[in-house]
Amino acid sequence: MIEESLRTKVSDFVRVRVDIADGDFRDILRWTLEAYGDSAEVTELAEELAVAELRRHLTEQASWPPVTEPDRLTAAFRDLDRAGIVARENFTCCQNCGTAEIGAEAAEGSKPRGYAFYHHQDAEAAARGDGLDLAYGILHDGLRTPDPADTAAIGTEITATLRQHGLRVDWNGDAAKRIRVPLTWHRRWLGDPGPAAYNESADDRLVVTYFDRVRNNADVELLLSFADCKSLLDRLPAGEGNFATFRGRSGDIVQIYYEPRLWLDSPDPTARVSRGRYATVAEVVRMVDVLAREDRVALHELGELEVRPW
Repeated sequence: MIEESLRTKVSDFVRVRVDIADGDFRDILRWTLEAYGDSAEVTELAEELAVAELRRHLTEQASWPPVTEPDRLTAAFRDLDRAGIVARENFTCCQNCGTAEIGAEAAEGSKPRGYAFYHHQDAEAAARGDGLDLAYGILHDGLRTPDPADTAAIGTEITATLRQHGLRVDWNGDAAKRIRVPLTWHRRWLGDPGPAAYNESADDRLVVTYFDRVRNNADVELLLSFADCKSLLDRLPAGEGNFATFRGRSGDIVQIYYEPRLWLDSPDPTARVSRGRYATVAEVVRMVDVLAREDRVALHELGELEVRPW
């Protein structure tokens, strides 16, 4: 028999990890057993709670707006990455580890000016409704002490980008203070929900598989609304080998692959070819939107397509 105090702790642990929405059903179980032991009683409780919390989360997210504040945060981080500030979400266990490891996240050959991240404990706080704190700074060779003015300049650029994406920011320009983002943590679950799969029918749902080399997620079929698909496209890192496949109701497919440039195509099994082109994330979102709403492939609307034999 599980003691009530332990049940309460495990329940809170599972709920927060589900709401952080950065994992799969099997990850929730693994993290819970690592934290509270793998006895038969804890294992049974963890499975029961994971199913219940995932069903709650998936039901709630069906009523969220198409773009949530965490979606805006992800988009802001993507813009920072492109602007030379290495930006990572839910990165490492704590601020010390994140600061030590963030430099290794820079793309080979690039010379980023700074960094921004929030770590696992920050994500937990945000999922509990306490807002989000961001760490930031300049990237340097470690041979000199960073100038506070340079650090503050990076902070100013980060806050401006966050505001451009419609997020509130609480920061007074002090380089010794983290940037606070008061937000509602509505982060969509995009991993395998296991036995908690949410199967409510909707006209714009697509069957989706994807792979993220960082998360090393399994190749599992998911049933996602267009809003969920857009969130997935925003969150999928632009890393070589990462891909996503979207299948409509009639079986037509739109898929993407980072080569490392973003390649978009649609396969033709009869002719054993794929027709596609390099595209932007915005163009991919348009094509997935058409597939979800109209159940058709519209890649030809983007211009001339290249034919790749299988």
